[in-house]
Amino acid sequence: MVTGGPWFVWLQRVHRWATYLITPVLIGHIVIAAGLPPGYRGVARAMHLGGRLPLQVAQRLWPGWLDRQRGAHHDS
Repeated sequence: MVTGGPWFVWLQRVHRWATYLITPVLIGHIVIAAGLPPGYRGVARAMHLGGRLPLQVAQRLWPGWLDRQRGAHHDS
């Protein structure tokens, strides 16, 4: 018998499986936020620096959104 009792054993198993599930998600989040995949380069600047990024990056990442934004500015 473990000194923490059966709850300790059960919670230890839950903790282990939660670690297995959350670790890849956390690593994926860091890799994407760092901009390592080509499609995500420049995204961190858009998320964390007030949404300001070079126009070329916005055109490469979100061409449809950029066209809509340009149209909205011309309509007003």
